[in-house]
Amino acid sequence: TDSVATDKSKSFQYLSVWKKIVVIVAGAFMNFIIGVVAISIVFMVGVAPSLFIGGASVNSPAQIAGLTAGDKIVDFKNAKDFSSFIEAHKGEEINLNILRAGENLNIKLTPRVNPPAGEGPIGVSLIDGGIPKENVFSAIYDGFKASINILGLIFGTLFSLVASLFIGNWQVASSVTGPVGIFNFLDTAGGLGLVYLLQILGLISLNLAAMNVIPFPALDGGRLAFIVYEKVSGGRLNPHFENAAHTIGFVLLILLMLAVTVKDIMNLV
Repeated sequence: TDSVATDKSKSFQYLSVWKKIVVIVAGAFMNFIIGVVAISIVFMVGVAPSLFIGGASVNSPAQIAGLTAGDKIVDFKNAKDFSSFIEAHKGEEINLNILRAGENLNIKLTPRVNPPAGEGPIGVSLIDGGIPKENVFSAIYDGFKASINILGLIFGTLFSLVASLFIGNWQVASSVTGPVGIFNFLDTAGGLGLVYLLQILGLISLNLAAMNVIPFPALDGGRLAFIVYEKVSGGRLNPHFENAAHTIGFVLLILLMLAVTVKDIMNLV
């Protein structure tokens, strides 16, 4: 009947190859646009120069003294000056004025003279919070350019993660953060202000854009890979095989999500 024919014409499986590709890529493209917009707004608004603790290594002077991610180092505006100060006072007790959730704290610690490989004298990662305010056109340009660079880093990290899993290096995989870790990080970023939340929104959106084009079953990229294969080979894949592949991929993604969530919860305990 005409109604059945109309329903078929609207059904995804009856669309032309190029229309299918457009539908699949649209989701990733929208996530990319959201990421660009969020990061561009950050460049438009600008951020006053400031320095934050990104994290503290286990058993480092910073962790022992109580420094945590999100702490603002009041007396320094950039990582270069702070690092020079720490280097000049290795082996000496120093006082750091910290702003945490609106509360001023005084933290005492002693930078190590010979820190472990890969760690600095006090064992922290630093976040330079300063971003110069730009006009609309410059902000959009820099937002787009930064988004492209971030996507490159995301794909590079994903490649390293997969390669590490294949060679049995689980240390890289253990650094993956799940929903609980993201929520905890968003809670920390929320205390830093709207601009920092916009940065996180941009990063999450770009991560989603990257994930959606990965050729893995159950993801949009997996569906895209099957469509391209059919177009190139000229044949139609067995629907049962494709459905089974997507089901297995979905189960693997759920198991991975559960494993990462358990790890995040254990880290909070």
